[in-house]
Amino acid sequence: MDRVRIRRNNWIIAGLAILLPGLGHWLIGKRDKAIFIISSFLFHVTLAYTLLHMVVIEQPLSIAYLMIVVPYHYFYAVFNSLQTAHQLHHYSSPWRLWVAGILFILTIACWLPIDEMYPVEQLIIDLYPSVLLVGIALYMLLRLHKQKNGKLYIARISAAMLLFILVVLLILQQLAPIQWKNWLVVLPIIVLIELLALVLYQLRKETRAGSGYTLDIWGICTSLILVFSSYVVMEYSNYPAQLLESFHAPVIDQEQLDGELGYRYELTPIKVPANELDSFQLRHLNGHVRIQSGDVDELTIYPVLYVQASNEQQALDVKAQTSVDVKFTEGISIESSLPRYSLNQYPRMNLKIIVPRERVFVKDINLRVEHGAIVLQDFVASNMIKVETNTAAIHLRSLIGKTTASTKNGSIYMNGMVGDIEAQSKKGDITLIHPTRNIDATALSGNLFIQSKYVNGNWNLTATVGSMQVILPKQANYNVHAKVSFGSINTDSLHQEQVKELSMRSGTGKYAIELYASDYILLRE
Repeated sequence: MDRVRIRRNNWIIAGLAILLPGLGHWLIGKRDKAIFIISSFLFHVTLAYTLLHMVVIEQPLSIAYLMIVVPYHYFYAVFNSLQTAHQLHHYSSPWRLWVAGILFILTIACWLPIDEMYPVEQLIIDLYPSVLLVGIALYMLLRLHKQKNGKLYIARISAAMLLFILVVLLILQQLAPIQWKNWLVVLPIIVLIELLALVLYQLRKETRAGSGYTLDIWGICTSLILVFSSYVVMEYSNYPAQLLESFHAPVIDQEQLDGELGYRYELTPIKVPANELDSFQLRHLNGHVRIQSGDVDELTIYPVLYVQASNEQQALDVKAQTSVDVKFTEGISIESSLPRYSLNQYPRMNLKIIVPRERVFVKDINLRVEHGAIVLQDFVASNMIKVETNTAAIHLRSLIGKTTASTKNGSIYMNGMVGDIEAQSKKGDITLIHPTRNIDATALSGNLFIQSKYVNGNWNLTATVGSMQVILPKQANYNVHAKVSFGSINTDSLHQEQVKELSMRSGTGKYAIELYASDYILLRE
């Protein structure tokens, strides 16, 4: 009967541990260990979720460690809870509760939906590999004896020192490229230090009854797995970036969108008084949009409709239901209305909008096109210019003001921009010609090209899965820090091969230029 009860209890303990690592320990009364395991598991799951939803991935080592640590929680929670379920004595550990509290605070910080928390999340991700390695190494050094029989672990000090050296290598990797194979000579030194420490321990302390030595298999395996995974990721970190890029791949809509085929209709131009052009907004479903200044007295909209209908009567019906609505709410708001026909099919309407030249001075511009390219030029905004599209390119030229451009599947081109720039393309190239202020550009899956005559702001350029070409002015004040994970960095004055990280200074180094690419970076002047 007791055997049946024990077996039933074991199934309950294992089931709770699988449901949430730590619940099994809570059931058997080991509350401090349960709180620590639960907090650690929630923290690592939150960190993995944060990594998958961040656009810029500059710490692939965190991804590799999470792929190891998160499953380890389940194995440890199940086997350790079953192994210690029938122990009569349990001693609470205050340090587990302290660490659990810190992990809970960090978990909440990562979940807070506040934009200002993004630097905190990035800092947690950047520090996570080093903190994890140091924590495991300190745990090994603080537990040199086996709890059951008091035997001294052999190779535990070597395993801990190997993790400390790995932290040093990761720090050095940020400063200058290193050759990992050259550090193999430290392994014999580590073993000699371990033997010396054991001899000194024996001389200092008499051997107690029941003591002895046992090989630290867990420590050796842990150290080797972390070192090997770190080496592979640091040398071939392009592959985790490609894996993450697939999570950000644009979703293909179920709607069937017409192209520039079928029946074509030039609709009646729409003229709108431009006296209220302080704020300009546009929402459009399908079709190219071009907005520019011209010699007109009023804001004029030229719509061209394309309908791929089976017959002309159906196309005329679609034309009758198509409209462009203009509202005067806090400026001018333009919104197109395209009817659905043939189950889930929508027509295409290209828009050309001409604004009087004397009305190019606005407060802000907000453009969003779901399916279609956007061309915007010759405007001055005192606040912000925001341009978004899903499946096409963005072309911006001769704009003054803080500009934000984003597309899921298309390229971004900017020329003659005066003001801060934020550009993001999840699948496409980014080209910046003669920017003047701060730049924050990210091509998640694509190449990045920038050419500038002046450097008057900080640059943060990232080609997560792609290459980068940067043409800098010969006389400027900037500090360049470039890093690649898979390819190499090439400059006009650099003749070395396989350089993965580089720092350059020009003039006073007033402005910071941060470059990151997975493939290669070409720096020219």
